[in-house]
Amino acid sequence: MSARDKILDTFLVLLREQSTVSTRSLAQSTGLSKGTLYHHFKDMNEICVHAHELSFQKIMDDLPRDLPGSMEKNLLTFSRNFVKVMGDAGEQRVIKYFHLAAENIPGLKSSLQERVIRLGELVASVLPKGTAR
Repeated sequence: MSARDKILDTFLVLLREQSTVSTRSLAQSTGLSKGTLYHHFKDMNEICVHAHELSFQKIMDDLPRDLPGSMEKNLLTFSRNFVKVMGDAGEQRVIKYFHLAAENIPGLKSSLQERVIRLGELVASVLPKGTAR
């Protein structure tokens, strides 16, 4: 695992456990120096934006795609999996943090908006082919 990946993964782990992450706690938890953090990322805001992208990708990877069957069955399966992923208390803390931080962190708001569009596309993908979207 690269240092960059370790920083992002550790940021998300810490965020699942607590409501904020400091540069100091991130450096200590990764075993890297603050200088190494800043070598890979401009600041904590950039870490946050990239961690959000990683977090969302992990959520997307856990959701079903290309389900055979009726629209009702596909949406029910998708919804159950979505609730399972989103029902995790740690994941809820992560999502809450990103949404609250979006107004203050450049790039995070647009990242959130892109994720909503991708989620909508994923929902559309579980509908049977030829279904009105």
